[in-house]
Parts: sequence; structure tokens; C-alpha cells
Amino acid sequence: MLPGGKIGVTSTPDPDHATLGFTTSTIAGEKSFLTNKKKNTMAASNSEKYVYLSDLHYEHNLWRNELAFYKEEVNILEGRLKEIVSKNTNHEAVVGVESFQNRFDLQREHLSELKHRIKKHEAHLVDYAENHPIAIDHVHFTDHTRLREDMERFVELYQEMKREFNRFAVKWM
Repeated sequence: MLPGGKIGVTSTPDPDHATLGFTTSTIAGEKSFLTNKKKNTMAASNSEKYVYLSDLHYEHNLWRNELAFYKEEVNILEGRLKEIVSKNTNHEAVVGVESFQNRFDLQREHLSELKHRIKKHEAHLVDYAENHPIAIDHVHFTDHTRLREDMERFVELYQEMKREFNRFAVKWM
């Protein structure tokens, strides 16, 4: 506590979660909440959104389920790609097959990276909850806006790739 009854706040980079862009903020010597170091969350700002741990956990669970679905769907699309290969020797078809195989591999990489980021953020939240079980229902966390935006962008690009693949499959089946 600072003179005049004010609470001292300091932010330090969180080495375990640096790739997520978070810092650990400390109020009067206690870990309090996560802040995004790319934004000044300590300043009075109407644009920064804070949410409860349960909301972040809920969204993490939804995303993990979505990613598992997309992973399985890529396997199904890849099976369809193998059917196209077995029925076509045309150079144009082979070039398209190679292109989509590369895109499927890239989608798997994106899925894995997003899954890892979600798991890492969730682990950080679990760690906080275990270390502060009493206060957890009353603490606001910085919303994971960037992760949400990355998930939304992934879904958009994935859906676009899937539409293109389905047009390709119709052409060569």
C-alpha cells in the first residue's frame, strides 16, 4: 500500500507466457491479474475488456472442440483427395492434388499451433486459480482478444479452403 491509501501496481513480463503477450501484474505484492503487454491495461481505457476466469475457460473448451472437429475434417478431406488421385492421372489434377495436400498440411500446423496456445493460456489460468482459490471468482482477467481473433481468422480461412477443395473435388470426381 502506498501513502494515501493507494495500492501500488507493477507489471513484469511473464516469462512462461511471453508468446501470449501477457505480463503478471502485482498489487501490493500479490499476483492479481494478467495484462496484455501490447496494450496499456493499467490506464483507464474503455477499449480494454475484462472477463472472469470461467468465461475464458468456457471459450477455451469450445475452441478445443472446434479444433478437434477441424482436425478430423481435414483427415476426411484428405481421404477424398486420395480418391481423386486414384481416379486421375491428368497433370492438372495432379498439380491440384499436390496443392491441396500442402494446404491440408498447413492447416494441421495452424491447428496444432492454436491448440498449443490455448493449452498454454489455460495452464496459466489454472495455475492462478490454484494459487488464489478464494479470490478467483472476484478477479477479472484481460480478455484473450488476440487469440479469439486468430481463431476466427483460422475458421474463415479454413472454410474458404474447404469450399475451394469441394469445387476441385466435384471437377475431378
